[in-house]
Amino acid sequence: MVLLDFLAVRADRRGEGLGRRLAESFLDRYRADGYRAALTNIAPARHDLVSLYQHWGWHVGAPAAGLGVQIGDDPVLINEKPERMAWLPLVPEVRPSLTVVPGALVVTGIFD
Repeated sequence: MVLLDFLAVRADRRGEGLGRRLAESFLDRYRADGYRAALTNIAPARHDLVSLYQHWGWHVGAPAAGLGVQIGDDPVLINEKPERMAWLPLVPEVRPSLTVVPGALVVTGIFD
């Protein structure tokens, strides 16, 4: 997994699709490098980013709830900070998991 940590577009250039093109450029590079999923944190005050990431096809979790991800046959819970997290599968075998079964791998501490 790879973290898309920060992405910004100047205020006077927003709405032109630059952010999406920039994000897609990074995601294409991550896919080429063999990453299977991309993650990002959404700051608690940035409610506007929830709909933006959803529009871009990302899966957005509830604040502080963690994200259930299925990687092949392996369930994974990404449980990090109290921020809301979003993730995007970069390959078909990575998909959302609505239920995290006992014994799932819990991923924490990857964003320090």
